[in-house]
Amino acid sequence: MELVTQVLAGAVLAVCIALLLRMVIGARLRYRIDAAAQAAWQRLRRGRAGTRPTPPVRGADAKEAARVAEEAIRRAARRGRWEGNVYKPDAFRPPADDKTDRRKPH
Repeated sequence: MELVTQVLAGAVLAVCIALLLRMVIGARLRYRIDAAAQAAWQRLRRGRAGTRPTPPVRGADAKEAARVAEEAIRRAARRGRWEGNVYKPDAFRPPADDKTDRRKPH
């Protein structure tokens, strides 16, 4: 029984030291270590050792994503009306006359 408690205490001590070292290192190195640990965990879970994590989006891809998002926002803003800071899409407007029902027949 004493061996089990010593092993458990040693494991807890190792985890505490690892967390202390993680707090001491810089943010950039911490990010790289965390990414490597997460990739190793994912490989372990999936059972594949040959996959690599995708790098974060930077540069031209981020600019393209921002441009596409801005374009989508602009397109969506044309389909409704603004009342103060509240946007009301055309889809929620009541029909112009009572004869036409804008709901789908179910």
